[in-house]
Amino acid sequence: MIIFFFACKKEEVAVPDKTGNISFSLGYEADGQAIITDTIKYPIDAGYLISVVTLNYYLSEVKLIRSDGVEVLVKDFHYASLNDTATNVVSCSSALQGTYNGISFNIGIDSAHNVPDGLPNTTDNNNMIWPIPMGGGYHFMKFEGYFSDSTGTFGYAMHIGKNENLVKINLDKIFTIGDNAINIPLIMNVNEWFRNPYIYDFNVDGNYSMSSGPAMDKLKSNGSDVFHF
Repeated sequence: MIIFFFACKKEEVAVPDKTGNISFSLGYEADGQAIITDTIKYPIDAGYLISVVTLNYYLSEVKLIRSDGVEVLVKDFHYASLNDTATNVVSCSSALQGTYNGISFNIGIDSAHNVPDGLPNTTDNNNMIWPIPMGGGYHFMKFEGYFSDSTGTFGYAMHIGKNENLVKINLDKIFTIGDNAINIPLIMNVNEWFRNPYIYDFNVDGNYSMSSGPAMDKLKSNGSDVFHF
């Protein structure tokens, strides 16, 4: 009987943890106003009206933050462009079902990929290449348009690159991943690039940032709160 009992005992099979799908829809505003490109109408804190013509950037190391503080990587990098709606959904790999307290990510590319030919050879990635004589790698962001003041209308190009200018973002939000896929809006307020903790003034800090370390440092500092849910 003992032999029979052990022979018939069922082997325990581990039940795998269930996963679910999450994505983020990227949106754009200027202090609550939806962005209409090529229109000089958005006031910034330095006293100018600006337009937005180009806004291309990378998100990288997108992580979900569990209630115990553990961060779960769900996307290594993602290219986004205001003018290309197909790029404005960040589809993440499957994550364990459960409740999360927020997300973290970077604006820019991590140092391992921010090297010449560090990203796949695509048109979008090639258009974001940072010149090798200036350090190589990729632009983290190209934010371009026009601004007007009492003397006229001028162009601006807020470009960020180089590893020291990686923008780190943490956002608190409680959400639950279950059997059904969920999508969460993630909004960039472009005015925040020029506001906090530093007022960015084109006529003081420069309307072209790419060759200016201090200008990029200001933009990096201001970028930590450009996104909100």
